[in-house]
Amino acid sequence: MEAEIKESKSNSGIDMDNPVSEEDYKADFHKPCIRVGTVAFLCALVLSYLPAMVLSLKYGIMPTGGQIITIMTVIVSASIAWWIVEPISYFPVLGTAGAYMAFLVGGMNVRIPCAIATQTAIKSR
Repeated sequence: MEAEIKESKSNSGIDMDNPVSEEDYKADFHKPCIRVGTVAFLCALVLSYLPAMVLSLKYGIMPTGGQIITIMTVIVSASIAWWIVEPISYFPVLGTAGAYMAFLVGGMNVRIPCAIATQTAIKSR
């Protein structure tokens, strides 16, 4: 019996005859992935504002409220479409972990073809 079990496993140790249940997937992969992704995004958020905080606190350089509103208006108006379209269109291809990585480090144009090639290679549904 043990020999049959060992034979049914691939080199990666995954039992190809018994797919992982939805509950096991959510417990073992999805929840930890969201936890790590949330922490990574919070760290990135703090680090992205670090240079501005250093300039403000150490050198006393601070934009006025009007300048901040002007800058944010330009950024939001130029980016709002992508903020809506990218998550909707890329998440089904990348999945949870891939979406966190892609949005955190950028380079979507590289990750999407790699994800599609990988899904094709493993004959994903």
